[in-house]
Amino acid sequence: MDFKLWFGPFSLRWRARFEDISSNRFIDRQISGPYKTWVHVHTFRDIGGDRTEIVDEIQAEFQTTLLWRLTGMLIWAGMPVLFAYRAWKTERELSSLK
Repeated sequence: MDFKLWFGPFSLRWRARFEDISSNRFIDRQISGPYKTWVHVHTFRDIGGDRTEIVDEIQAEFQTTLLWRLTGMLIWAGMPVLFAYRAWKTERELSSLK
């Protein structure tokens, strides 16, 4: 996966590889990007009926250089908003399939 994060007129390239893909989980591991290391485990749990819980576990290590460290911290601070948006968007998209 190769994508860009935009901060106003500035972009940041982030590359990750999908690993351990199964019906109930997958991992994305940073190849290059704002962190020294980044491993994101996405797990899907059936919670009954037609509902699924998505659990995210992230292990990340900040870069040592000041600019990259600050960039990583800013991204990290924004994660709750990103995940809230993703939850809203996922539920909205799946609701439209019913």
